[in-house]
Amino acid sequence: MRFAEKLQTVLRELGCRQITLGRQSGLNPSLISRFCSGHRVPAEDGAPLIALCLALAKIAVRTSKSSLLAALCNSTASHPTDLASALQRWFSQPDSALRTRKKTKREHAAPISQQPLSHFGEKLHLLLGLTRVSNARLARELHVDPSYISRFRSGSRTPDAQNPLIDKTAQYMARRIAEQGLEQELSDFLHLPHNASHIEQTLGEWLRNDSLPAAKFRLEQIVDALRLAEPYTPPPDLVRQAPSTPLPPLPETQRCTGRYAFWGFLGLRTAILHMLALAQEDPSPVLYLYSDMGLSWMLDDTNFFNIWTSTLSRVLERGGCLHIIHSEAMRLPEIIAGIERELPMYMTGRVNAYCCHKARNERFSMFRLVLSGRAALSATSVRGTEDAAEYLYCLEPQYVTYAVEQFLTLLDASSPVLQILCPEPLEQHRQLMYRMITQSGDITIFTPSLFEGSLNEHLCLELLASNRLPTPVQRELLPRMLHRTQLFHHELTRGRLTEFIYLASPDDVAAGKVLSGATTLLLPSPTLTYTPAVYAAHLRYVAQLLRSRSQFHVHLLPQLIFHNMQVHVKNGVGTTLLTQASPTRTIMLLYPELCKAVEQFCVSLHTGVCTREYREHTIDHLERHAEAVLRYAALPNSLSAQGAFHA
Repeated sequence: MRFAEKLQTVLRELGCRQITLGRQSGLNPSLISRFCSGHRVPAEDGAPLIALCLALAKIAVRTSKSSLLAALCNSTASHPTDLASALQRWFSQPDSALRTRKKTKREHAAPISQQPLSHFGEKLHLLLGLTRVSNARLARELHVDPSYISRFRSGSRTPDAQNPLIDKTAQYMARRIAEQGLEQELSDFLHLPHNASHIEQTLGEWLRNDSLPAAKFRLEQIVDALRLAEPYTPPPDLVRQAPSTPLPPLPETQRCTGRYAFWGFLGLRTAILHMLALAQEDPSPVLYLYSDMGLSWMLDDTNFFNIWTSTLSRVLERGGCLHIIHSEAMRLPEIIAGIERELPMYMTGRVNAYCCHKARNERFSMFRLVLSGRAALSATSVRGTEDAAEYLYCLEPQYVTYAVEQFLTLLDASSPVLQILCPEPLEQHRQLMYRMITQSGDITIFTPSLFEGSLNEHLCLELLASNRLPTPVQRELLPRMLHRTQLFHHELTRGRLTEFIYLASPDDVAAGKVLSGATTLLLPSPTLTYTPAVYAAHLRYVAQLLRSRSQFHVHLLPQLIFHNMQVHVKNGVGTTLLTQASPTRTIMLLYPELCKAVEQFCVSLHTGVCTREYREHTIDHLERHAEAVLRYAALPNSLSAQGAFHA
């Protein structure tokens, strides 16, 4: 029996109409009709089939026909979830001729009864089906793009445990369940405790059980992108493509007024290209961008995104500047993706990103792009209808001035997301770093070798002398190094200081491959490298600090996390990333959600145990490694490095 025949049989036995099944399952009634006619067949493990099975099981229980449905699929199940699982197996038999499809990494292909509802996507899918809410409807309620909900629902993406979308989803679903009187059904159907007064909290905890811990933060990817990023240079094919792509003419009937109407995302992209063409004519253009309607207008068209990126990069390279205000509802996954995607453009140092703290309107979305003194592009539309909205492109000087003033007013209620210095005078890098260090709060430090602040005066002199720098250079550097050590000890009196250390191998130290952290803040050139004697002395001094300063903590890393990069995390202030390569680049992360995730990332790297035994073990490890470095350096050069060290 084919799938269409089976579905028709079930509907006939239950006395259920197609439109009723569509409402119960959250599927379009036209899709149900095509399933019944045989013009379309669902995938054997796809979301539509699961939604159908769950809806049919729920209808059977509600109409007291669960035994009839169980007999059809040769099962004795009576609970809705078990009945839906048996129905799915019956529909998936070979005679149904269902489609097979490629699964995402996180999707589970087993029938429902063979797995607990532990995956966030499965839970969300069941809730949407129970309350008859579509992806688009939930996206409008949460003020996100529908594709974002689709990725959550399919399992290709899972929110972190601290994502506010989980609480907002639970709040909306609790309201829908209360409105439809589904409290008891929720309790029975999803195996949740029935407590109407705490249903929102219960749903939130249930959804969060399988969410990703926020500590699993991809700081490494951002650091690697920063290390490799150069000011964006468009590929040759895009350079050739952008000038040769003719712009559609502005509407003839509206040229006399200086205002032009464009419709939908296609019109929006056309208007943006017109504005970028004007920006390329200005010697120092200033652009202002605000949008709280998602990024579909930019990312859905790859060709437009490439032209937008390449053209905007040329504008920035010619001395232009771009100010962007992000909505407060922008969450951690979007921030990380945006930084990774746009970092090469940010590295020009001419893109300033801000986050607005004002509450976002729940009814309307807004878009505004302004080229100071030349043109303004703006639109206000009901949320969810942005692709059909009217976008007004205006060249009137009075309106352009008004649009700039409005943006600057909103800027007063915003704070920076990040700050980038590249390439700037080295003194600005030092001032930025010192300003962060002198603020109150605990600090965590990652360095490729050892932190330069934990040097004392004698070690500073030894390090400079071992690198055989000219006397004038040593006289210039010594006060800076001593000032840095003073800041380090001052920091120990203001809060907790934690240093993550990766111990360099003795052969790397002997070969002069281990750079001092002083290179980042003090020298663009030459570099300072450790000799075995200075490196061992530095390790012993760190061990001495651990014994004498209770606010100082050290955690040894099994492998190097950040190569040629210092990372300073100041709790409640921000995170600063500094490259050791020339030219020096500095990026300071300021967005609260981002900083909180970085702090949790740091905590995840150690057990958090700072007992006396843990400190003594670390001290012993540092001293033994210092002895190993000196012992290795004293070996004859003729011996094999690896064999001699182990011997």
